[in-house]
Amino acid sequence: MSKTQGRLSEKQSKKHHYIPQFYLKGFTDKDSSYYVFDKRANKCWKSSPENSFAENHRNTGEIKHQVTGEIGRSDIPEIMLAHFDNRTAPIIELIRNSKPQDHVLTPERLYILRFFIFSLFWRSPANDELREEIIEKYPLPKLGLRYVDAAGKPNPEFEQLMKEIDLFTKLYPAILPLVSFQKKYARNNDNEWKIYYRKEEFHVVTDNPILHSGFRDFSSLHEELIFPISSKVLLVSTKKYKPHILAPLFTLNVDLLLFHKSGRYVASCNRDYLMFLADQSKQFLSKPGWEHKLQEQIFNAFY
Repeated sequence: MSKTQGRLSEKQSKKHHYIPQFYLKGFTDKDSSYYVFDKRANKCWKSSPENSFAENHRNTGEIKHQVTGEIGRSDIPEIMLAHFDNRTAPIIELIRNSKPQDHVLTPERLYILRFFIFSLFWRSPANDELREEIIEKYPLPKLGLRYVDAAGKPNPEFEQLMKEIDLFTKLYPAILPLVSFQKKYARNNDNEWKIYYRKEEFHVVTDNPILHSGFRDFSSLHEELIFPISSKVLLVSTKKYKPHILAPLFTLNVDLLLFHKSGRYVASCNRDYLMFLADQSKQFLSKPGWEHKLQEQIFNAFY
């Protein structure tokens, strides 16, 4: 086994959180736990950030040695995401502990925060199919990646080869957030963000924790966006007028739509509230057109 292959095969981390623990902790109770609802199994149980919103080896990829045929494994995608998360954690904590009069959304913090939000979008299991579609349809140059041969010419065969390497495709959740900041997609919207605070701990956290107007291309993630920072703090981005206070019904609608759009798991420190959302989602949002109507109602709160 070569030295490179040996490094690839060293022991990797096992439990990979697609929703980071530092973010999940903002939705726990005083005992650092919450209730998790499984939409597929229709079950609810008490858990913790450490033991939820994770999959074993989700960010571990494989690569075959071209000469020996040996399979090497690496968790470098997990290491890259952890690096980005470590930059974001202090900012999330700062916002959670802030007050309405504090000016915490500086351009530097917003850049890191937006990158984190975009990375959550791409690492969410609820968006696995979309990510696979991007890998299939987008040539590497459109993602800001370029490979040339020894003569300096592009090599289409190599691009297809790269897309067939499991380890390379596992890197996409760390690569795709950067694409939204390329010149053709980026938009300076630093003045469009606002933090909303609540006294009650209402907001839920899901495996797909971002409400947005829909993915059309990489610029669309810069448009209207709603993102719970914690059970009491909500972050909103829109170029429309943002009222000073949001009605209680708005909070309920946001949580209901987050619940409905989640792939499988939703968590809250209030079990009764979780079960209420499950019932409402089943009764109303499963009907044709209701999900779209609710999304319109939510974003029409800004005008």
